[in-house]
Amino acid sequence: VLRMDVDSLSKGFRRRTCLAQSLIHSPENLVLDEPTDGLDPDQKREIRSLILELKKETAVIVSTHILEEIGAVCDHVLAIRQGRAVFYGTSGEFRKLSSEEGAVLLKLASGTDPSAFQDFPEASSMTFRKDGDFAFLKLYPRPGKEKLLSVAAVNFAAAQNIKILECEVLQADPGQIFAELGKEMGENWWKFAWLVFLLIPLMPIILGVKKLRISYTLIVIVAYILMGIFWPNYGWHPGWIIFLTIPIVNILFPSKR
Repeated sequence: VLRMDVDSLSKGFRRRTCLAQSLIHSPENLVLDEPTDGLDPDQKREIRSLILELKKETAVIVSTHILEEIGAVCDHVLAIRQGRAVFYGTSGEFRKLSSEEGAVLLKLASGTDPSAFQDFPEASSMTFRKDGDFAFLKLYPRPGKEKLLSVAAVNFAAAQNIKILECEVLQADPGQIFAELGKEMGENWWKFAWLVFLLIPLMPIILGVKKLRISYTLIVIVAYILMGIFWPNYGWHPGWIIFLTIPIVNILFPSKR
């Protein structure tokens, strides 16, 4: 490998070579784009260990679509969806966006009565289902109780003479959190769009019929600008030209009636 051209190396070796080139002068700031993409599990662990060591003295920014990197190396998370920042905070705050983070799943015998857990003070809510010879009770933690929920649940079950077969502490799925953030953004976009276009039919009443064409044009222009500012991937869209063209043509070339 020592005498080989970089272009002839495997993808994993090329990534490690580029990383070595960026580290050779001990930078104060380091930006890594997909540092573990294309690496085998052992190489991923090596790169993540290196990043954890580097961030003690270097500001490291990792750009990646592999969301498991959040828990592996990141202290803070900036989530970008369709060109917009939809979240910024610590990795712990990001995981807490999911109700699954810190939840506890208890596997019980199918004949177990879960009603005793209604008085369990450490859980904010719970779900219960039966599957064959077993029953599954999922407990969702109250804020700040995530780390203590499993121990508290086991102790509570012992006090109530409930036999626990298995106890699993659940973790949030970063991919699901990211999908929900995108869904929320899409819902906000449609709410805004509907609000704008529901106001348009009311403008003749508000401003008078003679001003309908001008008011319609002004509304669409303002909406177009606002969409471009707050939702650039939707606002600056050729489809909006249709809404601009029709009223402008009506103003420039009014009917003779």
